[in-house]
Amino acid sequence: MSKVPIIFSGITKNDRSAAYKYILEELGGEKLLRKPSLRDLTVTGIVFHVLGLPGLFRYTSIAKLTYKVYKKRRSLTEKYVEFVREAEKKGIKEVYFNFGLVELYHARRDAALLRLIEGAYEATPQLLLQLYIIAVHTQYNTSWFTYLSVLVSFMSIVFSMTSYIYEQRLAAYDKANMSIFHSVINIVIKLFMSISRITSFVLAATYSSFLVIGIVIGHWLSCLIYLFCIDTHFYGGFLWTESFFKIICSFTLVITYMNIIDGDSVIRWVGYHSFVFLQNIAMLLLWYANNHTDLLRIDWFSVLMLCLVIGGMVMGSLLSVIYYRYYIPIRKI
Repeated sequence: MSKVPIIFSGITKNDRSAAYKYILEELGGEKLLRKPSLRDLTVTGIVFHVLGLPGLFRYTSIAKLTYKVYKKRRSLTEKYVEFVREAEKKGIKEVYFNFGLVELYHARRDAALLRLIEGAYEATPQLLLQLYIIAVHTQYNTSWFTYLSVLVSFMSIVFSMTSYIYEQRLAAYDKANMSIFHSVINIVIKLFMSISRITSFVLAATYSSFLVIGIVIGHWLSCLIYLFCIDTHFYGGFLWTESFFKIICSFTLVITYMNIIDGDSVIRWVGYHSFVFLQNIAMLLLWYANNHTDLLRIDWFSVLMLCLVIGGMVMGSLLSVIYYRYYIPIRKI
């Protein structure tokens, strides 16, 4: 049976250093808290990645870790299980180290990141292409299956964005977990932001596909330069893995915001969304000028596009401010 930790329901901030010391010395937490590195690669992991099956490898690992946690919890006394449940409700994450939850939540976070990257590299281009074909080839009758595919692709992108935030906070030692309420708010925020971003790209593509490629490359290079200018430690200081991950993250930032480093992210959040908002406005104006000989004559479709691009960004930003000001989950101990 796992030893009952020194933490309890009445833990204070001053007790946290003692709890942290307990994690490092008694539970082997030093290994769990360190950054991932090349030393973590196994032969099985390498084979799965070489075969192009990293997703299957991640979810297999999660299943194994889930079963491990289940077995470990069954070996505990009912009194200790009750203690753990109460501690989890109060947000005392130190109990995670007692029966393997740290490894499980880290694996889930990595899988969520993989879904986010898949959404940026596969689902989003597929969605843009589908919407572009629908917008340009209006003479053809579009089947209901195409619209269903568009809806599924769009919701999968929004889900990947929200689940990454959820799993990131769940795995973070110093962050409070998100409830269903917080998750719903984040889904709505990402919904508005994604509608604005994707609509802008589709409108720009009807004007010039090279324009979209140029904006994507320009945004990617800007984010890449920024990431190389700041001090990040994704993979324990390995230069080539760190650099490669920055390249991956930079492209993901074309679609959605990611908090790359710890600390206050307000300035980074405002800077990123201001940059995206200017891009969206520029793409909307170019489309409008190209499709209207009389710029002062506004039809209903132009009003709809205006609402989707500008309204989506404004609503998403407004809800984000309200969420981060009043509703973001905070650890109270």
